[in-house]
Amino acid sequence: MNAESAAPQDFGEQEPPRRGWSLPRLIFVLTLAVAAHFSLIYLFGAKKEKEPSPRTAANAPQFHLAEGNSSIVGLTDPTLFARPHEAVDFVPADWRRPPSFAHPSTHWTEPPQFLSPAAENLGAAFSAFMQTNRPMMQTLNIKPEPQFAQPNPIMESALPDHSALKIFGALAHRRLLNPINVPSIPCNDVLAPSRLQVLVDASGAVISAVALEASEWPAADQQALVIARALRFAPAEQPMIGDIIFIWHTVPANAP
Repeated sequence: MNAESAAPQDFGEQEPPRRGWSLPRLIFVLTLAVAAHFSLIYLFGAKKEKEPSPRTAANAPQFHLAEGNSSIVGLTDPTLFARPHEAVDFVPADWRRPPSFAHPSTHWTEPPQFLSPAAENLGAAFSAFMQTNRPMMQTLNIKPEPQFAQPNPIMESALPDHSALKIFGALAHRRLLNPINVPSIPCNDVLAPSRLQVLVDASGAVISAVALEASEWPAADQQALVIARALRFAPAEQPMIGDIIFIWHTVPANAP
């Protein structure tokens, strides 16, 4: 065995093998490819063709202006068969001329004379038109005719039909234990109401009655005092004062 092979090898310092092209080689290949590309463009590129020279026309038609009296112009006139022609028409020129017309004179030597309308003919045309074109008369029954009803007024009598009493003040909220029918007063006149002030104790009895407004009929005022003293109210914790108004209904004094 050799001494070199027997010596231990250092694997840490060994370089790995290179793979692929090196950088100089890669640059050389790219440069060569670009040069070949431009060479092909220059060799096989499109070349500018030469413009062809114009050919000289042979036997080309030529146009010449005809003179004014040429017969060719007369034959090609489009109005030859549309209207009379002075050169070829056999009709005399006098026949083709329109007749002269003398316009009437507008210079009057006298003032104008206006016609006055007849008064009996005014509106005659409109009247005849309306006589022959009468509109159709048609009654539109959209709603029925209203039925007028005469109201029956209720006339209430201003006078009371019976005598009554009304309680006001603190006694109005206190229950009345013995309602009394107030009688009618025999009198031939209308009486004013009688107004009394009463004092009611805690037990509900009337202990005082005083006339505040009289009815101008002594019998009616005396009857009001008698009825007021006979009233009985529900018991309360304390005495109360209130007003009592008597509304009188009168009957004839000579009635049986």
